[in-house]
Amino acid sequence: MDEIGLARGTVRLEAYNASWPQLYEGEANLIRDVVHIEPSNVQHIGSTSIPGILAKPIIDIAVLVDSLDRAEEWKDKLASIGYWYKGMQPNMPDRRFFAKGPEDRRIVYLHLVDKDEFKWLIKFRDLLINNEQLATEYAQLKQNLAVGNENNRANYSRLKNNFIQGILNK
Repeated sequence: MDEIGLARGTVRLEAYNASWPQLYEGEANLIRDVVHIEPSNVQHIGSTSIPGILAKPIIDIAVLVDSLDRAEEWKDKLASIGYWYKGMQPNMPDRRFFAKGPEDRRIVYLHLVDKDEFKWLIKFRDLLINNEQLATEYAQLKQNLAVGNENNRANYSRLKNNFIQGILNK
């Protein structure tokens, strides 16, 4: 996974890398093997899952579960394959969060999410994959927001969410 990684809290966008789906598949297989979950409940999300779009070089994975309590049950298993359990984050109370890689080079973010509550993650990804104009608009927005937020990923993400919510509300 030398092709990916970004320091915690920073923003740097890169052109789409055709190796990202393969990197996701490798991680998804590890996750499926260690927690014994159905393949369809592990999904590549975020901009690295959208061909042709600018992205932070971190693979985002959603694991759709029936209960967020799975995080406590799985934290040791996921630790065995390199994931740090970060628990509930103040800006993401509706999911449980794991990170892989040291703070100066995070390579994967793993989001445990309720399978019924987070269909929007998959819907947004699929909208961008299937609508080149929308993907271009989103990439431009991300590029604009990255300027001035290089060391403030929380603000960058918050500002992006307005666009995401607007699209999903249409």
